[in-house]
Amino acid sequence: MILNRCNTMGYHLYHPNAIGYRGMNFTSLLVTLTLFSGIFLTINQWTSHQRQSAVQIYQVSQAIQIGENQQQRRLAKLPCQTQVQQNGLMFKIQCDASAVRVSYTGGEIKLTID
Repeated sequence: MILNRCNTMGYHLYHPNAIGYRGMNFTSLLVTLTLFSGIFLTINQWTSHQRQSAVQIYQVSQAIQIGENQQQRRLAKLPCQTQVQQNGLMFKIQCDASAVRVSYTGGEIKLTID
């Protein structure tokens, strides 16, 4: 009776079983999960690469800063240090008459003195 009165007033009541949507089948679920996993793994790999690149750039900048500090020590008539430890990394330093070499686990830089 209520349903008939609502229909005559212009309201349409929908019964949950009357909806024609059956849900997601197993194949479309697998395709969706595969696409999501692929996108997630791609983004995860990209962020890992970006993080490694940032660490390398930071280590190079630390080595350059240490080399410049050694040049400033030489100008101030102070002895050249043989090693410096910063942020858990050991930087080995070799001072020559014309250059300063700074070695670390990721590589080596050479600063020449002009």
